[in-house]
Amino acid sequence: SILDKQVIRAIRKETRISRKTTFQEIEKTFYVQNQNYKNNINKIGNDADLRRQYPQESKSEELLLACCMRFPEQAEMIFQTLPPESFVTDFHRKIYQAVRQCIQENAGSNSGSDLKFMPSFLGGDFEIQEISAVAGILAHYREMIFTPEVIQDCIANLQNANAQPVNFLTMSDNDLQQIITNKQKRIHWIN
Repeated sequence: SILDKQVIRAIRKETRISRKTTFQEIEKTFYVQNQNYKNNINKIGNDADLRRQYPQESKSEELLLACCMRFPEQAEMIFQTLPPESFVTDFHRKIYQAVRQCIQENAGSNSGSDLKFMPSFLGGDFEIQEISAVAGILAHYREMIFTPEVIQDCIANLQNANAQPVNFLTMSDNDLQQIITNKQKRIHWIN
């Protein structure tokens, strides 16, 4: 019985050392991968600068991507209305094109309401970090209710992103009031 206890302690100690060594190896590997991840994310088309320069457009892109992925049956209307060139950020454009292709390819084999989009469907064209970013977009907007008004506002926001700057000095008071009202609506649904 004393010998049994000593053997059990020795086995537990060896197991702990083995687990600790394994954990340290995993931690080292994760650290290296994490550094690579940060470098890869920073390389995604310098989108961080574009997101700061066009915050509303970037949010609109994410909302539309989440809508397309969560509700593929609504995606066809978005695909018909919004070409990929309307996207401001390169990474979101890449996701949009891949989601569009994936949904259109699977639309023939499944009815639209049966298709459940998964980030893993993006496959070979995306790195693990990019698929994680797509999953993050889905998770962030999982509770969002995508009304037709929200979708139309997002589409309009992206379509107007490359429009000519507005000269506020020559606008009428009604036009200025309309712009302020639209901005207030956008701020309300973004928050």
